[in-house]
Amino acid sequence: MDIDQLNKHIKEMSDLQKQVLASVNPIADAFSQSFLELAKQMETLETKMLQIAQPLADSMRSLSESFVERIKETQEYFEKHNDLLERLEKHRKNESTAFRESGWWIPPTLLEIDFRIISIAVQDYASGKRSAITLMFASFFQRDNCKNLQTMTEGWKANEYFKKWNHVIEQALEAHMANQYSLSVPALLLVIEGIANDYCASHRVTLSEVERSQPKTKILKALENNSQGQDEFILESDYFINALGERIFKHTRKVAKQARGYSHFLNRHAVLHGLTSKYGTRKNSLQCFMLLDVLNVLK
Repeated sequence: MDIDQLNKHIKEMSDLQKQVLASVNPIADAFSQSFLELAKQMETLETKMLQIAQPLADSMRSLSESFVERIKETQEYFEKHNDLLERLEKHRKNESTAFRESGWWIPPTLLEIDFRIISIAVQDYASGKRSAITLMFASFFQRDNCKNLQTMTEGWKANEYFKKWNHVIEQALEAHMANQYSLSVPALLLVIEGIANDYCASHRVTLSEVERSQPKTKILKALENNSQGQDEFILESDYFINALGERIFKHTRKVAKQARGYSHFLNRHAVLHGLTSKYGTRKNSLQCFMLLDVLNVLK
């Protein structure tokens, strides 16, 4: 190959190279430009994501803090609620002990007074003042010449089961107000049994042969029959039933075995069968009136 032919081939190759570069360079430039544009878009996207993410993070943090605060408030509420329930339960236990041990119950009339009066008496009893419950009844019904006791008995007069006994109740009230409790107690005990008898007879309350001679059973059956189908709250029945069974109508043989016998509380059998002459106390007389107040719910 001569020199001219070699130069010719070199020139052709150079021209071809130029043509290839001329074709590739636009593609490379376009790719480079696209890459730069993509990089810019990625940077813009990152900036926007950061702009969105920060408020979102702040909102999430605020929401979390708010949630934690609500959890704390809820926890505090339940702690206070539990504390209140515990105090109420404690008071309920103290109340039950006070009324059961003292032989009292809460009659309908007493439900109308300020609850704090009962609460204070219960607290005093729990603190060791064993006369607190009796003194509460005496304070409420004896003050102002037995004004509340007179109002209570006046309200019984409209009850059909009390009507034929009203004159006996009035005489017993006069005796009570004159501190003649030895007269009021036996008279009221007879009225109590008479009203229970009349109710059971008029409503045909089923009584066995033995139950007909049991005043406590007749009283409880009368109250049970009267409460059927009614939503009316009548009394704290557990205290009342305790007083009837463990005090007022407890058999004298069982009572006599106790340390102080039946001389320190009201017992129907001991009074009406002449087993004690020490029944004439203000407490016993008041309890007879309170028992009649319970029977006043009979309709």
